[in-house]
Parts: sequence; C-alpha cells; structure tokens
Amino acid sequence: MAKDVEISGLQDILEELKKKSENISKLENEALRNAAQIVKEAAEQKAPVSKAKKEHMKDNIIISNISTSQGVKYIKVGVKKDFYYAKFVEFGTTKMKARPFMQPAYEENVEKIQKVMIDTLKEGLK
Repeated sequence: MAKDVEISGLQDILEELKKKSENISKLENEALRNAAQIVKEAAEQKAPVSKAKKEHMKDNIIISNISTSQGVKYIKVGVKKDFYYAKFVEFGTTKMKARPFMQPAYEENVEKIQKVMIDTLKEGLK
C-alpha cells in the first residue's frame, strides 16, 4: 500500500534552482563575450591596413550576439559584411596569396581564451 509523502520547502528549492540557472546562463554569456574580445583584439592587430585614408578591416571587426545551436552556445568574431573582401585577404584567391589574420588571432590565443573563460566562470560562481 502506498503512503502519501509530503515534502515541505520544495517550491523554495525549485525557485532557487531557477535563479541559479538564470545566473549561470548570464555567466556563460559573459565568459563567451570575454573570450571573443581576446580574438577581436588580436585580429585587429593582425589585420592588414592599406595606406589609403579610409576605413580599414581592423576598424570593422565585430563580435556577434550569442547564439545557440543544438543546445550549445557560441559567438562569432569577424569582419562586417561591408568588408566582403576580408575573405579574399584571409583565404587568398587564384591571383593573391592568403594573408590570414582571423584564424591566427584565434589559434595564437587558445590558451588565453580558455583561461579567461575559466576565470570568468570561477569568479561568477563564488
């Protein structure tokens, strides 16, 4: 024979868990933004600059909003669409040698990116 069990305070626990969940989501976003900033700054330093007095790629590197795909959050760092020729610089063409600046900005900072993400999460969970 089954007995009824009453648990008091469960609603309070559920509300507290919901608050923690919201805070963790915000913390994840902050960690992603901090990591993206590292890549952005490195790419700005590496981006080639023309001698013409006009806008340069380095001045138009942006960080996207945070997105989610299949339950995984991500953020993008890249050049604004107006600077479509950035892909030609990054990957080269049949007539122009590649001068990558985005990929090296990421690859050369992987450890720093991981560290800033870990530090951001640790600090937020204190």
